[in-house]
Formats: sequence, structure tokens, C-alpha cells
Amino acid sequence: MKLLLTLTFLTGILLADLTYLHSFKADFTQTITDEQGQKLSYSGNLIAKEPQFALWIYEKPINKTVYIQRGRVTMVEPEIEQVIIRDIRSDINLFSLLSTAKKVKENSYVTELEETKVFIELQNKEIALLRYKDKFDNDVLVEFSNQKSNIKIADEIFKATYPYEFDVIKE
Repeated sequence: MKLLLTLTFLTGILLADLTYLHSFKADFTQTITDEQGQKLSYSGNLIAKEPQFALWIYEKPINKTVYIQRGRVTMVEPEIEQVIIRDIRSDINLFSLLSTAKKVKENSYVTELEETKVFIELQNKEIALLRYKDKFDNDVLVEFSNQKSNIKIADEIFKATYPYEFDVIKE
């Protein structure tokens, strides 16, 4: 019993930096580097809320909005007037990633998502970046700025909206 209490206490200390997070809002820059060193960068805003809500608003180089809501992702691409709706694993979300992360050194954590290692770095107790290799062996770096944690966020903003005339593809 004493060992169980000690392990529970230590686990709480190790994860304390990450498990406090219940909502997150930030600007982001996502850089994808292929095996030849070619880079492609996107920027925009992220809004996320427990349990499984996220809104990625890509502003550059193209406009695209990605709504994630409890096992469903909806991608709205205004430039090609298209919407893609896809069911995804329902347990994939920022907060489950954070809750399973293990501290590897000061302000650095690692977790695993579908056999992919995801590295998380903090700065001033805020998520500063995520790093991983995607399924095409590209290096993906997502850097955050202007972070705000545990703010009140209405569920309604995670409901996908798009013009009626857009082509809708359900996968």
C-alpha cells in the first residue's frame, strides 16, 4: 500500500506540468521537413478543450479550418470549396497525449501515438512545441506562441460551419 501511494505521488509530480491543462489556445507554426530537407510551413491558430475538441485554423500559405469533435474531423477548404468529413479514433486528442507523456528531462516529455513518438517541450509551464515523424517519414515541428491555458471556451466554436454549396466528401 505504501509503495502504491508513493508511485501515485511520484506520477503526480512527474505529470503535474502537463495534466493541469483543460483548455488551450495559441498561435502555431507547423513546419514539415521531408527527407531531402525541403520545408513547408503553415501558420494559424489552435483552440482545444477537453475532452476531445480542437479547432485548427490555418491562415498561411492557404486558408483551411480543421474541426475535431469527439471522433470526427471535418476539414473545410474554402479555396477549393470542399469539405472532407472523416471518422477518427475517438481517443486521439491533445489532452490524452499530455496525460500519457513521460518526463525525459527538464521541460521535455515524450509520449506515443499510434506507434509514433511525440516529443513535447514546455517553456514557462506552457506547451512550446510538439515534434514527431509522420507516416511519410517527414519531420513535423509545431511551435506555439501566445499560449493561453485553462480559459473558458464555448463548445459551439467546435461545430463545423461551411457554405451549403461546398462539395462534401465523407470518408
